[in-house]
Amino acid sequence: MRADPGERPWSSYRTMLGQVPYPRWLAVGGLLSLLAKRRSMAVQCYARFVTEGQGLPSIWMQLNRQELLGEDAFVRRTRAALQGAGEVVNIPRVQRRPPVPPLTGFVGRVVRVRAVPTGES
Repeated sequence: MRADPGERPWSSYRTMLGQVPYPRWLAVGGLLSLLAKRRSMAVQCYARFVTEGQGLPSIWMQLNRQELLGEDAFVRRTRAALQGAGEVVNIPRVQRRPPVPPLTGFVGRVVRVRAVPTGES
């Protein structure tokens, strides 16, 4: 991977900095508005955010069910707090389903119900 985020052809980094035009569907203003009120300050904050994140572990390794970053306990607390808050429209419905039980639990139930030999003596 290239060290300079501006050299990555697939990245919107240069677009966010205002160095290249952007497609209408890319929410540049929306993202920058989360960082600062003045666009020039927001661009500086964005550049610093990207720079400080380089070399850190990927956030995608901690993504829980594609909706929240955090450990299971955090996700449970957050989901409980959101109950009754109305529909969260920016999270696809399929990702809001209850977590699927781990495969090990499912296999254990099949083994018990079907009396499948486990290979253990």
